[in-house]
Amino acid sequence: MQNEEMNLSKELEQMKLEYDSLKTRLEKQEIINEELILASIRKDLRLVNAKRIISLAGGSLALILVPIAAKDLGLSVAFVLASVAFIVYLVTGNLIRNGNMSVDTLRGEPIKRFLEEVKIRKQNQFKWFRINLCLFILWVGAFVGSCFKAGLEKESLVPVIIGIGIGALTGLVCGFKVHNKIIGIYEGIILELEKDHE
Repeated sequence: MQNEEMNLSKELEQMKLEYDSLKTRLEKQEIINEELILASIRKDLRLVNAKRIISLAGGSLALILVPIAAKDLGLSVAFVLASVAFIVYLVTGNLIRNGNMSVDTLRGEPIKRFLEEVKIRKQNQFKWFRINLCLFILWVGAFVGSCFKAGLEKESLVPVIIGIGIGALTGLVCGFKVHNKIIGIYEGIILELEKDHE
C-alpha cells in the first residue's frame, strides 16, 4: 500500500513538473506569437505614417504653388486666402486623423484598447474622406468660377479648365487609392487583433 502511495506521489510530482514545463513553453510561445503580431502591425502602421508624410509634403507644395498660380491667373485675393485655408485644413486634419500611431505604445497596455483606437481611426478615415471630397468638389467649382470672374479669355480659360480637370482627376484617383490602402491596413490590423485576442 505504501509503495502504491509513493508511486502515486511520484506520478503526481512528475505530472506537476510536466505541467509547469508545458505552461512555461506555452507562455514563451504566446510571447513569440504576440511579438510576431506586433511586428506585422508595426510594418502596416509604418505604411500609414509614410502616406501621411507624403500627403503633408503635397500639402506643403500646394501652399506654395496655389498662390503663385492664382497670381499668374489674376484670381482674387479672397480665393487665394480661401484656398490656403482649405489646404491648411486638409493638412491639419491629416495630422489629427492619422497622428503618429505606434505599436511601441502598446507595451504593457491591453490589446483591446489598441483595437478600439484602430477602429476609431478607420471610422474617422471614412468620415474625413467624405467631407474632404465634398470640399474638394466645392473648391474646384470655386476655382472655375474665379477664373470666369477674373475675366480670362476663352483661349486662356480652356487650357486652365483642362489642367484643373486633369489635376482634379489625378488627385481623386490618388486620394481614392490612398484612402482604400489605409482602410485596408486598418481592417487587416483589426482582423489580426480580433482573431488573436477573442
